[in-house]
Amino acid sequence: MPPSELTAAVSSLDSLDGVTVVEGPSPHDEGSKWVLEVQLQPDEIDLTSQIPQESTWFVLIDSTYPGGSIRIYPAEERSITATYPHQRLNVAGDEETPWRKGNICVARYGHIIGRSGATGEPNSPEERLRWHLERALSWLEAASKGELRQEGEPFELPIFSTNTAPQNRVAFNETEESLEFWRSEFGNWGFVDFVELTEPSDVFLTKQFRDEDDNVVYHPEWGEYIRSNICSQTQGAWLLLEEPPIEPPWEVPETWSDLANLLGDSSIDPFELRANIDSIVEDDAFNCLLIGFPIPDEVGGTSELIHWQGIELSDVRPASELPGFRETPRGKEVAARVDLSRDSIRWLDSDNWAREQLSRRGHIQDPLREASVLLIGAGALGSTVAEGLVRDGCHDLTIVDGETLEIGNLARHTLTLPDVGENKAEALANRLNSVSPHVDVDGFSVSFPLEEDEQLEVVESVDVVIDCTASNSVLQALNSCSWEEPVLFCSASMGRRANRLFYFASYSLSFPASQFQEEFEPWRLQEQIEWQPGEDAVPERVGCWHPASVIRMDQVMTWAGTITRLLEQDTSLGLRGTEFRVLESRDDGTPTVSEAEPPFQDVEQWVAPDSGVSV
Repeated sequence: MPPSELTAAVSSLDSLDGVTVVEGPSPHDEGSKWVLEVQLQPDEIDLTSQIPQESTWFVLIDSTYPGGSIRIYPAEERSITATYPHQRLNVAGDEETPWRKGNICVARYGHIIGRSGATGEPNSPEERLRWHLERALSWLEAASKGELRQEGEPFELPIFSTNTAPQNRVAFNETEESLEFWRSEFGNWGFVDFVELTEPSDVFLTKQFRDEDDNVVYHPEWGEYIRSNICSQTQGAWLLLEEPPIEPPWEVPETWSDLANLLGDSSIDPFELRANIDSIVEDDAFNCLLIGFPIPDEVGGTSELIHWQGIELSDVRPASELPGFRETPRGKEVAARVDLSRDSIRWLDSDNWAREQLSRRGHIQDPLREASVLLIGAGALGSTVAEGLVRDGCHDLTIVDGETLEIGNLARHTLTLPDVGENKAEALANRLNSVSPHVDVDGFSVSFPLEEDEQLEVVESVDVVIDCTASNSVLQALNSCSWEEPVLFCSASMGRRANRLFYFASYSLSFPASQFQEEFEPWRLQEQIEWQPGEDAVPERVGCWHPASVIRMDQVMTWAGTITRLLEQDTSLGLRGTEFRVLESRDDGTPTVSEAEPPFQDVEQWVAPDSGVSV
C-alpha cells in the first residue's frame, strides 16, 4: 500500500484540470519508487507542433515522499518521441518499462541548488506532486510553442549521448580570448595534438591545434600538473562549424547520415573529411574527431567561446576492397560513405577545462586572483591559506618554508601521511598543482630571506607577500628588503588558543616592521596575561617537553578563509596605506567572528623623566 502522504498527494490531483490519473501509484524498483501513470491535456497546445493535445506520462516518485525525487517520463506509446530543451535525451527506455528516458525538467535548477527556495517548490504532501504536474502542463504548452528557451536564460547544450562510446574523455581550454583565434576558421578543419594524463586516467587534453597545412592555429596554456603528468601523446582532427549541430526541436545528430544531412547546406561533407583524416586513425589508439562550434553565455546572446565535442572514429575499410575503386581521395570518400552512413556517432564526454569555467562556482576578485603571490610559512595556517587561495582562483604562487612535515603536524595541516618527512613547501606545491590544470605553484625548501639568484628573481617579481610564520625575524627580513614596485604585504597569525586572528596589511616598498610591532605590542601583553600553560600548550612527545599549542583544524580553517577575504579587500590600499585588525571568535567555539576590543583601554602610561623608562 502507498504511504498516506502519497495517497493524499494523488487524491489532490482530482481537482487539477488537464491531469487524469490512469493507474497507480504502483511499487517499482524493489519498492524504492512509486509509479503513477497519468494523461496530460494542457489547455493551450499549438496544434501545428509535434506535441499531442493529450499524451501519456509516467511519474516516478521516491519512496521517501514528500522527500526525494519526482521525475516525469513520456510513455513509449501515445506521448512525445522527440527531445526538447530542458529534457533528457528522449530515447527508448528499457524493455521492462513502458516509458522512454526523456524525463522533463520542471524544477529547473532548484533541485540542484537544494534548499535555497530557488523555484518555490512546496514541501507539503498535498502540494508537491501537484506542483510538479502543474509545471509539466506548462512545459508541454511552452514546448508546443517553441518557448522553452527564453532570451536571457543560461544557454544549455543538447545532450550528446555517450552511451555507445568508450570511457575516454576530452578536455579542452577555450575562452573569450581564444574565440578570436578561431573567427577565421569556421568551415575549416585540421589536426589536433592530444596528451593523455596519468591521473585522472582516460582523459585526453588538447595540446595544439594545426590547420590542414600544418600551421599552428591555437596553442592552449596549461599549468604545472598537466605538464608533469603526461603518459602519452596522440593525434586527432578538428572541424569547426559556424553554429551548434542541433536538429529541431533540440537534438544532436545520432548517425553520420544525420550529420551529413544537417550540414547539407554548407560546404562541409563529413564523409569527405573522414577520408582526408584517414592517415591519423590507428588500431587500438585514441582516434578522435573534435566537432567545434561557438556558443553564447545566454540564450539570444553573442558567441562567447568555442565548444568542442569529441567523436570516436572507427575504422573504414580500404577503398581497394570496393569494386572499381582505388586508394585515391575519391575512393576513400566512397569507402567512408559506404561504411559510416548507417553508423551511430559515438560522442565522447567533452568538457571545457578553461580556468574561467572551472571557477564558476566561486572565486576571488581579479586583483588578487591575477596576482603573483609569495607565501612565507607552510605550517597549519600557511598551508590552509594556500589551499584557499588556489581553490579560489589564484594561479601563481611561490611557497617558502625550510621545515619538514612531522607526523604531529597532520592534526591541522592540508598535507597527508605520504608527505611526512618531506619538505613542507615542496610537498604543498605538489599538492596544490594537482588542484587545478592552470596552477603554477613553486616550493622552496629554505628559510626566509632567500639567497639564491633564481629564488631572489621570483621574490622580486611578486605582487603580494603573505607571512604566516608568526616570526619576528621574518618580519625584520621583510623590512630589510626593498622592492622596486609597491607590494601588498600581509602578516597573519593566530592567538595562542586560536581565538584571535592578528592581521596586518601594508601596501609599500618594504614591510613596516616597527609600525606592526607598535600596533601588536598591547595584544602581545594581553596574550601573555591570558596564557594558561596547562591548557594552551601540551607535550607533543615523550621526553624533553616539546610544547604544542592546542588548536583545532576547524579554527585554522576559519581564520584562513578570513585572511583571504581581508586580502581581497586590501588590494585597494593606497601607497603606504596600512591596516591592523584583530578578530575574535566566541569562547564556546561557536564560529562567530567579530572585531576585538583593544586591550588596556583603562590603563595610564607613566614615563620617568630622567631615564625614559615607561610603566
